[in-house]
Amino acid sequence: MGFFYSVLIILLLSMQGLKAETVRVAVAANFYLPMQHISALFEAQTNHEVELSAASTGALYAQITQGAPYDLFLAADQQRPALLESKHLIVEQSRFTYAKGRLVFWSPKADVIDAQASKLVNGELPLIAIANPKTAPYGQAAVEVLTRLGLLEQYQGKLVEGQNLSQTYQYLISGTVPAGFLSLSQVLEDGDIPYGSAWLVPESMYQPIKQDAVLLKGGQVKGAQANEAAEQLWQFLQTDQIRQLIQDFGYQL
Repeated sequence: MGFFYSVLIILLLSMQGLKAETVRVAVAANFYLPMQHISALFEAQTNHEVELSAASTGALYAQITQGAPYDLFLAADQQRPALLESKHLIVEQSRFTYAKGRLVFWSPKADVIDAQASKLVNGELPLIAIANPKTAPYGQAAVEVLTRLGLLEQYQGKLVEGQNLSQTYQYLISGTVPAGFLSLSQVLEDGDIPYGSAWLVPESMYQPIKQDAVLLKGGQVKGAQANEAAEQLWQFLQTDQIRQLIQDFGYQL
């Protein structure tokens, strides 16, 4: 009888190790689609589930500092993860750069943007969509480009700001705004932009958009036990398989 109970205890302990956990991920809007694919792969290879919450990096940062119980934060910049680190809100030594983004000026219509972005440069566009530059790094990059081109003042009353890149994309798809600045990953498919017209903005025109990820203490610690699933997803993001997938979505490493 004693042997039977010993075996049963060992089996129960083993099953606890296989218990499914939920990883709550705060992800910048520009990386939402790639993260959906990554989450599906992670769920298929583990016994865990992933819950994604997408918004602008600034909005997610505010939620985290106010106590939102996320396990993992994938930002669209390095500034907010570094600030969280300075506030001791992340797991020590968990910050790393998972992607470097590219900015694209895009329209769903084929005749709006040429290789020189002539209509933009000549001030011919009635409206331009950008993400809120105060909370979205890609919106800030768009402002840098307009400033570099000497167009910011000219377009000041013509900028339509989305709360994040997802909303900015919707402004374009709906036809509300003829053209706007997005992340290349939002319009890339199989290594190409399948429709519309686009100008891939030279990287020299804006500060590098390096995107950092961190494990968060607020969601990571549950009583005295860490969320092992969050740690596994954090490690999964750094595998060769996922690094290649990230590149396939138009990001650099």
